[in-house]
Amino acid sequence: ASGAFSRLSGPVAVVIGASRGIGLQIVRRLLQPIPNPSNSSSVSFGTVIAACRDLTKVDPLLQQLHSKHSATEGEAGQSRLHLMQVDVENDTSISQFSADLDSFLQSSTSSPGIDLLINNAGILDRTPGLECSRAQMARHMNVNVSGPLVCTQALLPLVQKSSSKKSTWVRCVFVCLCECDFIFVLQICGIDYSLTHTSAPDLHHTPVFMSLQLEVPDVHFLQVHPGWVSTDMGGSKAPIKPDECADRLVPSVLNHPKGDKAENMFIDLDGFARKW
Repeated sequence: ASGAFSRLSGPVAVVIGASRGIGLQIVRRLLQPIPNPSNSSSVSFGTVIAACRDLTKVDPLLQQLHSKHSATEGEAGQSRLHLMQVDVENDTSISQFSADLDSFLQSSTSSPGIDLLINNAGILDRTPGLECSRAQMARHMNVNVSGPLVCTQALLPLVQKSSSKKSTWVRCVFVCLCECDFIFVLQICGIDYSLTHTSAPDLHHTPVFMSLQLEVPDVHFLQVHPGWVSTDMGGSKAPIKPDECADRLVPSVLNHPKGDKAENMFIDLDGFARKW
């Protein structure tokens, strides 16, 4: 019938902080089949949600991906890649994003919820630590620590809807910005790391807190260290390109076995456990 459309099928992935850099490349990788070496199979996400703070300032590649998947794989105007707006500093924006996402899933997909949630939004303030204001410190903690936590709180009901299917792909992932052995790299770049280093330990423990305190047995919480990546934050001297980062990170996340101990929740790009 005229105006009818088919619902998008398959798992749903949500990437927060997808306008450029690592987040954008994660979106690109999620639109391709991801192999599972353990059983020679692969998973293909039917819907990928790219969430950005300002949709007017995204990398042109994101728009190109959106156009490509609308033209080649969407049905009756449906695209596998859907762009949405969210400001992780603003609780009202987060609540609206959660409501809009729920409405989209119910109206346009066959999935009741989210199978993969990746928190990637973050900022790096290069103000020297002894010169930064209270407001700068507060914003850094708000975006890098509170933002991922509040976003996950808001979207957890949608994650749990997918976990009720006993899907092996249900993951809630936090991409960290910095950790202790990363300080030396930032010093080489000439970047003052004070603010990033201050917020990093709190973000590192977020997946452990959520896994142990929220008691969500069917959801796998993970923290991923992406390494030194040549993004706006990492700088041009970084040895890892954003596309390489995503090509290694996505399969590692999806193929990582669920564990109940903290040491199973913090991994590198290749899925190996890292020390907290």
